[in-house]
Amino acid sequence: SDYHFSDIKFLSNEEAIVSGAIVGKNNFGGANEQNKGVILYSKDSGKTWLTVYESPTAHSFSTISQLSQTKFFIEGDEKSQVFLERR
Repeated sequence: SDYHFSDIKFLSNEEAIVSGAIVGKNNFGGANEQNKGVILYSKDSGKTWLTVYESPTAHSFSTISQLSQTKFFIEGDEKSQVFLERR
């Protein structure tokens, strides 16, 4: 799968979360209803990524706001909003 990333927050030198989309197969990078909004997490400086959340309705996630050391708010299209808490 191809990904388009919109925002990244570094949690440490090795940890990061990104927001964006899994790009639909007939899309060339723009907004597309075949895209799926996704939030990914890496604990090894981006060498590998774990899917934290894949939206059933949003086509993309954009802005990541850090509310505290452990809480994050991510906005997406279709009025989608996700709250994440780091454990």
